[in-house]
Amino acid sequence: MQFYKSEIYHKRWSPQEHTFSYRGLYFSFWLDEEGKGALPFFSWEGFNLFSFYRKDHGNRDGSSLYEWASSLLGEAGIESFSGRIKLVTMPRLLGYVFNPVSFWYCYEGDECLAVICEVNNTFGESHNYIVKNPQENKDTTMEKVFHVSPFYPNKGTYQFNLAESDFIGIRYESDQGKFFASLKGYEYNDSLLALFFKNPFFTMFVVWAIHYQALRLYMKKAKFFKKPRPPANHWSTY
Repeated sequence: MQFYKSEIYHKRWSPQEHTFSYRGLYFSFWLDEEGKGALPFFSWEGFNLFSFYRKDHGNRDGSSLYEWASSLLGEAGIESFSGRIKLVTMPRLLGYVFNPVSFWYCYEGDECLAVICEVNNTFGESHNYIVKNPQENKDTTMEKVFHVSPFYPNKGTYQFNLAESDFIGIRYESDQGKFFASLKGYEYNDSLLALFFKNPFFTMFVVWAIHYQALRLYMKKAKFFKKPRPPANHWSTY
């Protein structure tokens, strides 16, 4: 298990220019090590300053995350997956979390076969974009099919940079705008108590920040797009 201090950056070029950045925290762990290793102020499936619950991901019912991810890979054409999976996500802080996106790095030996980008919106919906062979496909584009922000249409393309788990870049383009987001992580190896007091309400802040930035875009008269129905399929790839 590894904790990271993070820098989250967003920039929108058009039709209204809009930029913001925040400092926060993420953590990662291999799914086969879930539940192992005791850390002060961190709990698996239990309340603490930091915690992790299986029900926040996958099928949202507390069932095996590895089985969910390997089954999803099989649906996307990566059959008989038996490697290791590293999940990069935000932990719960004081029992609360909202993850706009979590990243599942799926390895067979030393080769990363795919990354599952598990995207959530504030309407309680989720979708999984599956990027195959991320080291080789940095310039591959994927169709946007899932509604995230009311200030972007539910069309256009994503371009993912997922070659390294400590730097993640996502570029979005459509005829209605152009957008880039990045997440940079810096390994944190000191006290979790100190990390908590630096970011005591970060997971709550995420939801506040989403709505605050939406208000800023509204004040800039950005075009508003009504939320469509979620896609019938819970995953997509290229």
